[in-house]
Amino acid sequence: MQSISEPVKTWFERDLSVSRETLDRLSQYADLVVKWQPRINIVGASTAEDVWGRHLQDSAQLWPHLQGVATTGKIVDFGSGAGFPGIVLAILGAGNVTMMESNTKKTVFLMEAARVCGVLGQTKIARERIEAAQPCEADVVTARAFA
Repeated sequence: MQSISEPVKTWFERDLSVSRETLDRLSQYADLVVKWQPRINIVGASTAEDVWGRHLQDSAQLWPHLQGVATTGKIVDFGSGAGFPGIVLAILGAGNVTMMESNTKKTVFLMEAARVCGVLGQTKIARERIEAAQPCEADVVTARAFA
């Protein structure tokens, strides 16, 4: 189980006002990332030990800036990889998140993460290269560690 440090937990609870249930779902997601990491290298090896601070908190810091659009608007995350920030934003309450990822193994991980974390209804996972994708409308576009 991926442990959350007290300062990071306090940040989620105080600064984002997340519920215990939301923290549990984020914890499930962190555990899934750690479990899948050796098989498909979904996060950098040097950051795999600090999934909470390096990846979850980094992704979640967008949430306060998206509150006006996240629940009703469309977020598109290019090059989603392990689902940062797409899965995190969906767990926090974003209602319509499309994640585009060209790597088949990573899209399988994204589908499993969305299922396990209970956000299948809020997410769409598209396995395609961005340059080949049809134009789409979005209220917010994210790209993290995009190559």
